[in-house]
Amino acid sequence: MSYSFQNPSAEVIESYLKSAKTIAIVGLSHRKEAASYQVAHFLQAAGYRIIPVNPKLEGQELLGEHVYAYLKDIPFSIDIVDVFRRSEFLPDVAYDFLETDAKVFWSQIGLENEEAETILRQANRQDIVMNRCTKIRYDLPVVGVQTLRNMADSGLTGLFIEAGSVLLLEKDAFLQEAERLEISVTGVA
Repeated sequence: MSYSFQNPSAEVIESYLKSAKTIAIVGLSHRKEAASYQVAHFLQAAGYRIIPVNPKLEGQELLGEHVYAYLKDIPFSIDIVDVFRRSEFLPDVAYDFLETDAKVFWSQIGLENEEAETILRQANRQDIVMNRCTKIRYDLPVVGVQTLRNMADSGLTGLFIEAGSVLLLEKDAFLQEAERLEISVTGVA
């Protein structure tokens, strides 16, 4: 029988995003084309403070923030830990997470691990999201109009609204998605 993580309700996930101010990105890459970088850039434009975590880049600066080797090295509170490491590394990240006061353990799309879940739950850390992307969809109440303006100012120009949710994309991704959905696009420079 294969493992499949059971995420909290959409309302609970939304509450995590609404209450968060600081998001540590484990595995943040310096490469602008990497998913971790694009998500971090998006979240920063949405008003979150992004804290890069990557031992290979320790001491450098990414997105205007100091890069830490491990979560336990961050000298201030973290609301969400957003993980961009392969599933087999999630238990190690879970142990590092337990050495912090971070509130939510969140792994990106395609990433889930039963051992990591067990480690967190046995330590009574119940706020866990797996196999979900912090970037893909935001409910309008989470983002707000001013945040949408800030995102547009930072280069996120595409906007899709679907069933009350918003998907913001960089221009090239927006144009590709519009083409895929056979949507006519006007006003994009």
